Amino acid sequence: MKIGKLNKRIAIQQLTATNDDGGGNSEEWTTLATVYASIRPITGDRRFYAQHIEAVVDSEVKIRYRKGVNSTMRVVCPPPPAEGDMPAGTKILNIRAAFDPDGKSVELVMLCQEELADGG
Repeated sequence: MKIGKLNKRIAIQQLTATNDDGGGNSEEWTTLATVYASIRPITGDRRFYAQHIEAVVDSEVKIRYRKGVNSTMRVVCPPPPAEGDMPAGTKILNIRAAFDPDGKSVELVMLCQEELADGG
């Protein structure tokens, strides 16, 4: 893996359940790791869904090997600030699959899907 190709800073996030003050549970995305990655769009499509057009972009995201990343997580680029809302232009890519392509624990490939409402 060539380090120069890892030119995007990303956050890998997982959905975490927390107890709220009312005795219930809420879920929020928390950052598991902030790393450098390469992001390459693979395909794009438009779909008509629930009375509007949705643009869908599939991307391949590569990082140095990291154990435990799976399809319940997501990639955020650029990483969100520690507190507050995500800035405009932030991309959220849902991880559909994560695998070690050669079994040598050198790199991790994540196949992700970004959905852009109203045609992007």
